[in-house]
Amino acid sequence: MITVIGAGNGGLAMSYYLHTKGIETCSWNRSTDRTTTIITANNTIEVFDYVAGLNVKIPINIVPDIKNAVTKSKLLIIITPGTAHRDIAHRIAEYITPEHAIILMPGRTYGSMEFIDIIYELKGFRPVCYETQTILHTCRSEGNRVHIFAQKPKVFFSGYRVKSDSVNRILSDIFPELIYIEDYFQVTLNNIGAMLHPTITVLNTGRVDAGTSFKFYHEGLTPIIAEYLENLDCERKLVCASVGCEFISLQEWIAEEYGPQDTSIYKGIQSVGAYKDILGPQTLNHRYIYDDVSTGLVPIYYTGKAFGIEMSYTEALIQFISKVTKYDFFKNGRKFDLRFSL
Repeated sequence: MITVIGAGNGGLAMSYYLHTKGIETCSWNRSTDRTTTIITANNTIEVFDYVAGLNVKIPINIVPDIKNAVTKSKLLIIITPGTAHRDIAHRIAEYITPEHAIILMPGRTYGSMEFIDIIYELKGFRPVCYETQTILHTCRSEGNRVHIFAQKPKVFFSGYRVKSDSVNRILSDIFPELIYIEDYFQVTLNNIGAMLHPTITVLNTGRVDAGTSFKFYHEGLTPIIAEYLENLDCERKLVCASVGCEFISLQEWIAEEYGPQDTSIYKGIQSVGAYKDILGPQTLNHRYIYDDVSTGLVPIYYTGKAFGIEMSYTEALIQFISKVTKYDFFKNGRKFDLRFSL
């Protein structure tokens, strides 16, 4: 039995993935809006798997409360926005034991750092808590339907000052796509979603505010926006160099996960078939802003500042998003001083 916490896009895709491997799961979501339709549909989801060319209905076991979710399994896969990590850590702390292993998929930036600190503060021990660099599937869900456009061939994961060979063996048996990386910072600072999602979203504010339907990657990304992404990526490269971890550029990540081999961010993303039908948000009150800025851009920015890096493009983007949304991301985002964490 594996517990999947989160019944959104990635959570439902993960439940389906585990179902195809014959692994029993249970699912819990913080709000009932994600699960009501599933329960109404006799606890089933309909999966459109474009990778395998399948359209199937599978059962899904929605559990009523967090206690059931945590106590049913020793392996918890948390697939939620990074902004939910603190709340979930507080909710599960009462029921968590040293025998549990937790996977944040993804951790965004410093997810397992934050998670472990909360559990230690409340329970006095640090559980095995890994984070992945991204989610396994490119997918979207609505109600009890989930569309899986692609499955990534490699997903890196690591944990902050924690490693369990036994858990790693279990994960490698279940998920051949997961690759353990010894250097935690190589995983957590190569947060590609933090680069892509907020930049494309906020630089398409006119479309978003007007409620215009547009293809997020194939129409929302223009050569000028791609150039801004390149400058953001250059600053992140300096951060990785200062910390001493391997830097994975946007171009390298796109090629690694989706196959295109192009030196241009713009042309590389345009050539990703799995992105062609992904629609953009119709509000700035979206995880592409509140999650990816708070748990991605902001901690990367503060890491750079801790090492004396100017971070002007990152700072300008966070500043603009804060002004447009009237929300202080600098104040409310994750903050870590790596001079005391390395």
